[in-house]
Amino acid sequence: MTIKEALQIAKNLSEVQADFEGLWILEKITGVSVAGLHLADSNSQLAPQYEEQFLKMIEQRKNNVPLQYILGEWDFMGVKIKCRENVLIPRRDTEILVEETINYLKNSTGDKTLLDLCTGTGCIGIALARHFSHITFSDISSDAIALAKENAELNKIAEKSTFVQSDLFDKINGTFDCITVNPPYISEEGLKTLPLDVQKEPLLALDGGKDGLNFYRKIIPICKNFLTPNGAIFMEIGNKQGNDVRFMLLENGFSCAMIIKDLELRDRVVYGTLN
Repeated sequence: MTIKEALQIAKNLSEVQADFEGLWILEKITGVSVAGLHLADSNSQLAPQYEEQFLKMIEQRKNNVPLQYILGEWDFMGVKIKCRENVLIPRRDTEILVEETINYLKNSTGDKTLLDLCTGTGCIGIALARHFSHITFSDISSDAIALAKENAELNKIAEKSTFVQSDLFDKINGTFDCITVNPPYISEEGLKTLPLDVQKEPLLALDGGKDGLNFYRKIIPICKNFLTPNGAIFMEIGNKQGNDVRFMLLENGFSCAMIIKDLELRDRVVYGTLN
């Protein structure tokens, strides 16, 4: 099998990102970068062991296993994040939450602490690590906490990290300058129409209840108890949930609550500040 033939097999999977998926899989198994594969002779033969691995990964993809689970890792804001089944996959949408948190911190001074709630792989806290003196990663899932630990070690921030398996704030102690959270926010109806590969991700990390707002109703009324007097909370949201979540923050004593939209002008993040 040549590189060209391998990429054509991948392309037949889907019209969306299929060329890139084939390149990413080849990069993983050969160790040759995507840039290097672009420069290589497309008629070059793959070694038999690489061909076997490639076809195995393509078969997994045909069965709707997410590419990130197949590769075992993914890039999130320039940070390498390990991925595996039973833990939510990092997504580009979540980068907006990280960017807004960094913008908020621009004019602040001194050491800051972060609570990354519903942490999953830990990608949010890890991408923000250089802006905080200490990060607490928390998730209800033992699989998520174990993977977040691995990712913190991989990215050399474990020494300023704490890991807590907790149902939201149940086992959280202390206060934080900032809370980030990407909670489950898919509605009951939305779960029925998710792409097949997304359905392979843990329901625990997706299911936001009938209207998708269950976790915001749990988090917002008590999160002030875990923030410093000038603290802020940043939350990823579904694309039609901005007004509902913003009003919850204002009703619960936040002096400012803002909706941030993505490049397609869809609601993506809501943040609230106490002062």
